[in-house]
Amino acid sequence: GIYWTEYNKGPNLAANNTISYCNYVVGGSQYNNNDGHAIGMQNGDRFVVRDNTVSYTNMPAILIWAGPGQTGKDCVIKGNVVLAGNKKTYLKSYYGIGIGWHSTDDNALSGSKLYGNIIKKSHGGFKLFSSHSPGAKVFNNTIYDCREGFRFKKADNWILKNNLVANTHDYQIFQENSLVGTDNMFSNNLYYPDIPKGWKYRDVILSDFNDWQFTAKQDEHSIVADPLLNSPAADDFTLKPKSPAVDAGAWLTTITSSSGSGTSFRVDDSSYFYDGYDISGESGEIIKTQSGQTATIIEISGNLITVNKPIRWTLGEGLALNYKGASPDIGAKE
Repeated sequence: GIYWTEYNKGPNLAANNTISYCNYVVGGSQYNNNDGHAIGMQNGDRFVVRDNTVSYTNMPAILIWAGPGQTGKDCVIKGNVVLAGNKKTYLKSYYGIGIGWHSTDDNALSGSKLYGNIIKKSHGGFKLFSSHSPGAKVFNNTIYDCREGFRFKKADNWILKNNLVANTHDYQIFQENSLVGTDNMFSNNLYYPDIPKGWKYRDVILSDFNDWQFTAKQDEHSIVADPLLNSPAADDFTLKPKSPAVDAGAWLTTITSSSGSGTSFRVDDSSYFYDGYDISGESGEIIKTQSGQTATIIEISGNLITVNKPIRWTLGEGLALNYKGASPDIGAKE
Protein backbone atom coordinates (compact mmCIF):
# COMPACT_ATOMS: atom_id res chain seq x y z
CA GLY A 1 0.00 0.00 0.00
CA ILE A 2 2.50 2.59 1.23
CA TYR A 3 6.22 1.90 1.48
CA TRP A 4 8.91 4.31 2.62
CA THR A 5 12.47 3.42 1.62
CA GLU A 6 15.84 4.57 2.90
CA TYR A 7 15.60 7.56 0.57
CA ASN A 8 12.89 8.99 2.84
CA LYS A 9 14.60 9.25 6.21
CA GLY A 10 11.75 11.01 7.95
CA PRO A 11 9.83 12.48 9.43
CA ASN A 12 7.06 11.20 7.17
CA LEU A 13 3.33 10.93 7.76
CA ALA A 14 0.75 8.37 6.59
CA ALA A 15 -2.68 9.22 7.97
CA ASN A 16 -6.35 8.51 7.29
CA ASN A 17 -5.83 5.91 4.57
CA THR A 18 -7.88 2.78 3.87
CA ILE A 19 -5.81 -0.15 2.55
CA SER A 20 -6.99 -3.70 1.82
CA TYR A 21 -5.84 -6.98 0.24
CA CYS A 22 -2.04 -6.63 0.29
CA ASN A 23 -0.47 -10.02 -0.59
CA TYR A 24 -3.47 -11.78 0.91
CA VAL A 25 -3.62 -15.56 0.88
CA VAL A 26 -6.71 -16.82 -0.98
CA GLY A 27 -7.90 -20.38 -1.27
CA GLY A 28 -5.20 -22.00 0.87
CA SER A 29 -2.14 -20.94 -1.14
CA GLN A 30 0.88 -19.37 0.51
CA TYR A 31 2.80 -16.67 -1.27
CA ASN A 32 6.58 -16.98 -1.18
CA ASN A 33 7.03 -13.26 -0.70
CA ASN A 34 8.21 -11.43 2.38
CA ASP A 35 6.65 -8.13 1.28
CA GLY A 36 3.02 -7.15 1.01
CA HIS A 37 2.61 -4.80 3.94
CA ALA A 38 -0.17 -2.23 4.00
CA ILE A 39 2.31 0.33 5.38
CA GLY A 40 6.05 -0.38 5.46
CA MET A 41 8.85 1.75 6.90
CA GLN A 42 12.40 0.93 5.83
CA ASN A 43 15.60 2.47 7.20
CA GLY A 44 14.27 5.76 8.53
CA ASP A 45 13.50 7.52 11.78
CA ARG A 46 10.41 9.39 13.00
CA PHE A 47 7.88 7.80 10.67
CA VAL A 48 4.32 8.57 11.78
CA VAL A 49 1.48 6.16 10.94
CA ARG A 50 -1.86 7.20 12.40
CA ASP A 51 -5.58 6.69 11.97
CA ASN A 52 -5.37 4.26 9.06
CA THR A 53 -7.72 1.32 8.47
CA VAL A 54 -6.14 -1.86 7.13
CA SER A 55 -7.86 -5.15 6.28
CA TYR A 56 -7.05 -8.49 4.63
CA THR A 57 -3.26 -8.23 4.70
CA ASN A 58 -1.05 -11.31 4.66
CA MET A 59 2.25 -9.91 5.92
CA PRO A 60 2.54 -7.64 8.98
CA ALA A 61 0.05 -4.91 8.18
CA ILE A 62 2.29 -2.16 9.58
CA LEU A 63 6.03 -2.89 9.72
CA ILE A 64 9.12 -1.01 10.90
CA TRP A 65 12.22 -2.52 9.27
CA ALA A 66 15.92 -1.58 9.36
CA GLY A 67 18.72 -3.28 7.44
CA PRO A 68 22.44 -3.54 8.27
CA GLY A 69 23.84 -0.26 9.53
CA GLN A 70 20.45 1.47 9.31
CA THR A 71 17.96 2.65 11.92
CA GLY A 72 14.22 2.98 12.42
CA LYS A 73 13.99 5.05 15.58
CA ASP A 74 11.32 7.13 17.30
CA CYS A 75 8.45 6.04 15.07
CA VAL A 76 4.85 6.77 16.08
CA ILE A 77 2.12 4.23 15.29
CA LYS A 78 -1.19 5.32 16.76
CA GLY A 79 -4.92 5.11 16.24
CA ASN A 80 -4.81 2.53 13.48
CA VAL A 81 -7.37 -0.24 12.97
CA VAL A 82 -6.15 -3.57 11.55
CA LEU A 83 -8.93 -6.01 10.65
CA ALA A 84 -8.83 -9.56 9.34
CA GLY A 85 -5.14 -10.18 8.90
CA ASN A 86 -4.45 -13.80 7.98
CA LYS A 87 -4.52 -16.24 10.92
CA LYS A 88 -4.31 -19.63 9.17
CA THR A 89 -2.31 -22.06 11.29
CA TYR A 90 -0.05 -23.30 8.48
CA LEU A 91 1.38 -19.88 7.72
CA LYS A 92 4.75 -18.72 8.93
CA SER A 93 4.70 -16.98 12.29
CA TYR A 94 5.37 -13.56 10.77
CA TYR A 95 2.33 -13.75 8.48
CA GLY A 96 -0.84 -11.97 9.52
CA ILE A 97 0.72 -9.79 12.23
CA GLY A 98 -0.96 -6.49 13.02
CA ILE A 99 2.14 -4.42 13.80
CA GLY A 100 5.71 -5.72 13.56
CA TRP A 101 9.34 -4.69 14.08
CA HIS A 102 12.27 -6.31 12.30
CA SER A 103 15.95 -5.42 12.17
CA THR A 104 19.25 -7.14 11.48
CA ASP A 105 21.16 -4.95 13.97
CA ASP A 106 20.69 -4.65 17.71
CA ASN A 107 19.57 -1.21 18.88
CA ALA A 108 18.47 -0.19 15.38
CA LEU A 109 14.81 0.13 16.36
CA SER A 110 14.56 2.19 19.52
CA GLY A 111 12.19 4.65 21.09
CA SER A 112 9.04 3.93 19.11
CA LYS A 113 5.55 4.62 20.47
CA LEU A 114 2.59 2.36 19.65
CA TYR A 115 -0.74 3.31 21.17
CA GLY A 116 -4.45 3.56 20.53
CA ASN A 117 -4.34 0.81 17.89
CA ILE A 118 -7.01 -1.88 17.40
CA ILE A 119 -6.08 -5.26 15.92
CA LYS A 120 -8.82 -7.80 15.26
CA LYS A 121 -8.91 -11.30 13.73
CA SER A 122 -5.21 -11.55 12.86
CA HIS A 123 -2.51 -14.16 13.41
CA GLY A 124 -1.05 -11.90 16.07
CA GLY A 125 -1.29 -8.43 17.51
CA PHE A 126 2.31 -7.19 17.92
CA LYS A 127 5.55 -8.99 17.11
CA LEU A 128 9.24 -8.14 17.41
CA PHE A 129 11.06 -10.50 15.05
CA SER A 130 14.73 -10.08 15.93
CA SER A 131 17.39 -7.69 17.28
CA HIS A 132 17.37 -6.04 20.66
CA SER A 133 15.20 -2.96 20.19
CA PRO A 134 15.23 -0.91 23.38
CA GLY A 135 12.82 1.56 24.79
CA ALA A 136 9.54 0.95 22.96
CA LYS A 137 6.33 2.15 24.60
CA VAL A 138 3.28 -0.02 23.84
CA PHE A 139 0.19 1.26 25.61
CA ASN A 140 -3.58 1.58 25.36
CA ASN A 141 -3.98 -0.85 22.47
CA THR A 142 -6.79 -3.37 21.95
CA ILE A 143 -6.06 -6.83 20.50
CA TYR A 144 -9.18 -8.89 19.89
CA ASP A 145 -9.89 -12.36 18.45
CA CYS A 146 -6.29 -12.99 17.35
CA ARG A 147 -4.26 -16.20 17.61
CA GLU A 148 -1.62 -14.40 19.70
CA GLY A 149 -1.44 -11.14 21.62
CA PHE A 150 2.19 -10.02 22.08
CA ARG A 151 5.11 -12.00 20.65
CA PHE A 152 8.80 -11.18 21.20
CA LYS A 153 12.09 -12.55 20.06
CA LYS A 154 14.25 -9.88 21.70
CA ALA A 155 13.21 -6.76 23.58
CA ASP A 156 14.93 -4.55 26.15
CA ASN A 157 13.43 -1.87 28.37
CA TRP A 158 10.01 -2.13 26.79
CA ILE A 159 6.98 -0.83 28.65
CA LEU A 160 3.63 -2.44 27.87
CA LYS A 161 0.75 -1.04 29.88
CA ASN A 162 -2.95 -0.23 29.66
CA ASN A 163 -3.38 -2.78 26.85
CA LEU A 164 -6.50 -4.92 26.39
CA VAL A 165 -5.99 -8.43 24.97
CA ALA A 166 -9.24 -10.39 24.62
CA ASN A 167 -10.61 -13.53 22.95
CA THR A 168 -7.10 -14.73 22.09
CA HIS A 169 -6.88 -18.31 20.81
CA ASP A 170 -3.32 -19.55 21.50
CA TYR A 171 -1.00 -17.25 23.49
CA GLN A 172 -1.69 -14.03 25.29
CA ILE A 173 2.07 -13.43 25.58
CA PHE A 174 4.72 -15.41 23.67
CA GLN A 175 8.35 -14.72 24.61
CA GLU A 176 10.25 -16.94 22.22
CA ASN A 177 13.61 -17.72 23.78
CA SER A 178 16.22 -16.88 26.38
CA LEU A 179 17.36 -13.88 24.32
CA VAL A 180 14.04 -12.15 24.88
CA GLY A 181 15.75 -9.24 26.61
CA THR A 182 15.84 -7.57 30.00
CA ASP A 183 14.15 -4.88 32.07
CA ASN A 184 10.79 -5.08 30.33
CA MET A 185 7.74 -3.96 32.26
CA PHE A 186 4.13 -5.15 31.85
CA SER A 187 1.56 -3.32 33.96
CA ASN A 188 -2.15 -2.45 34.14
CA ASN A 189 -3.07 -4.70 31.24
CA LEU A 190 -6.31 -6.66 30.91
CA TYR A 191 -6.35 -10.21 29.49
CA TYR A 192 -9.35 -12.38 28.73
CA PRO A 193 -9.77 -15.29 29.06
CA ASP A 194 -7.02 -16.91 31.15
CA ILE A 195 -6.01 -19.43 28.49
CA PRO A 196 -4.55 -22.68 29.92
CA LYS A 197 -0.91 -22.78 28.76
CA GLY A 198 -1.51 -19.49 26.99
CA TRP A 199 1.62 -17.83 28.37
CA LYS A 200 5.22 -18.45 27.28
CA TYR A 201 8.28 -17.06 29.01
CA ARG A 202 11.80 -17.70 27.67
CA ASP A 203 10.62 -20.82 25.81
CA VAL A 204 8.80 -22.21 28.87
CA ILE A 205 5.05 -22.67 28.53
CA LEU A 206 3.31 -21.48 31.69
CA SER A 207 0.07 -22.87 33.03
CA ASP A 208 -1.96 -19.69 33.53
CA PHE A 209 -1.86 -15.97 34.28
CA ASN A 210 -0.80 -16.48 37.90
CA ASP A 211 2.10 -18.62 36.71
CA TRP A 212 3.07 -15.85 34.27
CA GLN A 213 3.00 -13.26 37.07
CA PHE A 214 5.10 -15.45 39.38
CA THR A 215 7.65 -16.67 36.81
CA ALA A 216 8.12 -13.53 34.73
CA LYS A 217 7.66 -11.15 37.70
CA GLN A 218 5.36 -9.07 35.47
CA ASP A 219 1.82 -7.68 35.34
CA GLU A 220 1.50 -7.12 39.08
CA HIS A 221 -1.27 -4.56 38.54
CA SER A 222 -2.94 -6.33 35.61
CA ILE A 223 -6.19 -8.31 35.61
CA VAL A 224 -7.94 -11.20 33.90
CA ALA A 225 -11.57 -10.24 33.34
CA ASP A 226 -14.22 -9.89 30.65
CA PRO A 227 -13.61 -6.34 29.32
CA LEU A 228 -17.31 -5.81 28.54
CA LEU A 229 -16.78 -4.26 25.12
CA ASN A 230 -19.85 -2.68 23.59
CA SER A 231 -19.98 -4.48 20.22
CA PRO A 232 -16.68 -5.93 18.98
CA ALA A 233 -18.50 -7.90 16.26
CA ALA A 234 -19.43 -4.52 14.78
CA ASP A 235 -15.92 -3.14 15.44
CA ASP A 236 -17.12 -1.05 18.37
CA PHE A 237 -14.42 -1.46 21.02
CA THR A 238 -15.66 1.16 23.44
CA LEU A 239 -16.22 0.03 27.01
CA LYS A 240 -19.53 -0.54 28.74
CA PRO A 241 -19.97 1.60 31.88
CA LYS A 242 -19.34 -1.35 34.21
CA SER A 243 -16.27 -2.63 32.35
CA PRO A 244 -13.36 -3.51 34.68
CA ALA A 245 -11.13 -1.60 32.24
CA VAL A 246 -12.76 1.75 33.09
CA ASP A 247 -10.40 3.99 35.09
CA ALA A 248 -8.06 1.00 35.55
CA GLY A 249 -5.13 2.28 33.48
CA ALA A 250 -1.82 3.60 34.79
CA TRP A 251 -0.58 7.15 34.42
CA LEU A 252 1.93 7.33 31.59
CA THR A 253 4.37 9.47 33.57
CA THR A 254 4.53 12.00 36.41
CA ILE A 255 5.31 15.71 36.54
CA THR A 256 8.70 16.46 38.11
CA SER A 257 8.59 20.28 38.03
CA SER A 258 7.86 22.06 41.29
CA SER A 259 4.17 22.79 41.76
CA GLY A 260 3.14 25.83 39.77
CA SER A 261 1.65 27.00 36.49
CA GLY A 262 2.76 27.98 33.01
CA THR A 263 3.24 26.56 29.54
CA SER A 264 6.36 24.44 30.15
CA PHE A 265 7.03 21.74 32.72
CA ARG A 266 9.23 18.69 33.17
CA VAL A 267 8.11 15.07 33.41
CA ASP A 268 9.80 11.86 34.45
CA ASP A 269 9.61 10.37 30.94
CA SER A 270 8.40 12.35 27.91
CA SER A 271 8.88 9.50 25.43
CA TYR A 272 5.20 8.52 25.69
CA PHE A 273 4.21 11.74 23.93
CA TYR A 274 4.38 13.19 20.43
CA ASP A 275 4.69 16.84 19.43
CA GLY A 276 4.00 16.56 15.69
CA TYR A 277 7.69 16.33 14.63
CA ASP A 278 7.29 19.69 12.82
CA ILE A 279 5.28 18.00 10.07
CA SER A 280 3.19 20.60 8.27
CA GLY A 281 -0.40 20.54 9.53
CA GLU A 282 0.34 17.92 12.20
CA SER A 283 -0.39 18.75 15.83
CA GLY A 284 0.87 17.26 19.05
CA GLU A 285 -1.10 15.22 21.54
CA ILE A 286 -3.78 16.50 23.87
CA ILE A 287 -2.66 15.65 27.40
CA LYS A 288 -4.50 15.71 30.71
CA THR A 289 -3.11 15.95 34.22
CA GLN A 290 -4.34 13.95 37.19
CA SER A 291 -6.10 17.08 38.44
CA GLY A 292 -7.96 17.50 35.13
CA GLN A 293 -5.92 20.19 33.34
CA THR A 294 -5.82 19.73 29.54
CA ALA A 295 -3.58 21.22 26.85
CA THR A 296 -2.01 20.39 23.50
CA ILE A 297 1.70 19.62 23.26
CA ILE A 298 3.57 21.92 20.89
CA GLU A 299 7.16 20.93 21.67
CA ILE A 300 9.13 18.24 23.50
CA SER A 301 12.80 18.83 24.34
CA GLY A 302 14.30 16.09 26.48
CA ASN A 303 11.83 15.73 29.34
CA LEU A 304 10.61 19.32 29.01
CA ILE A 305 7.09 19.61 27.57
CA THR A 306 5.70 22.88 26.21
CA VAL A 307 1.94 23.22 25.70
CA ASN A 308 -0.32 25.66 23.89
CA LYS A 309 -1.82 27.38 26.94
CA PRO A 310 -1.01 27.91 30.62
CA ILE A 311 -2.03 25.12 32.99
CA ARG A 312 -1.54 24.38 36.70
CA TRP A 313 0.28 21.33 38.01
CA THR A 314 1.44 19.70 41.21
CA LEU A 315 4.80 18.02 41.71
CA GLY A 316 4.38 14.26 41.35
CA GLU A 317 0.91 14.22 39.81
CA GLY A 318 0.13 11.83 36.99
CA LEU A 319 -0.01 12.74 33.31
CA ALA A 320 -1.71 10.89 30.46
CA LEU A 321 -3.23 11.41 27.05
CA ASN A 322 -6.67 13.00 27.19
CA TYR A 323 -9.01 10.71 29.13
CA LYS A 324 -12.51 10.60 30.59
CA GLY A 325 -13.41 9.82 34.18
CA ALA A 326 -11.07 9.69 37.14
CA SER A 327 -8.03 8.19 35.36
CA PRO A 328 -7.09 6.53 32.05
CA ASP A 329 -8.92 3.40 30.89
CA ILE A 330 -7.35 0.18 29.67
CA GLY A 331 -7.56 -0.36 25.91
CA ALA A 332 -7.65 1.78 22.79
CA LYS A 333 -11.03 3.37 23.41
CA GLU A 334 -12.06 5.36 26.48
